[in-house]
Amino acid sequence: MARPAEEEPGKPPIAKVVELRAVQAGFPFYGQLTLQDGRPYSHDLLKDKGALVRPELLSQLGLQIGDRITVGKAQFTIHGVISNELIAKADPDGHTI
Repeated sequence: MARPAEEEPGKPPIAKVVELRAVQAGFPFYGQLTLQDGRPYSHDLLKDKGALVRPELLSQLGLQIGDRITVGKAQFTIHGVISNELIAKADPDGHTI
């Protein structure tokens, strides 16, 4: 579950189920990930507990780039919004599909 790190006084807390991915420096190995502002993905965006999120999460939680989200007990700063994710996957034999 993800929720805004700073909750608004007088409003009920909001939390949403999210898909998390921990990625290493070479990500994506096949394909590309583009951000809404046109920047290509860079692993540097994840430094210092950075996070990339989908636009739906921003609107559902009332957040924007630079805001912090809490996932479990960890907090992350939103460094970008994913616009396009064209990432190839591998089948069980390791072939790119």
